Amino acid sequence: MSEERTCACPYCDCLVESQTWVQDAVGDGLAYCCEACQQGHPNGMIECQHAGCDCGERLALERTQES
Repeated sequence: MSEERTCACPYCDCLVESQTWVQDAVGDGLAYCCEACQQGHPNGMIECQHAGCDCGERLALERTQES
């Protein structure tokens, strides 16, 4: 059962390599590639832990434009 899934973060398309970051608490079965994506990139945890991915920066930029 090694199906490839992409991160559930709306700005991220990194592959989720394990079930480590599956968000079971909500029961929605969404998988995230790293803790920052799982927590929605709160202030102070913007950087995606996958090299070359700027999803946290894009999300922060959108938040800035909305306010």
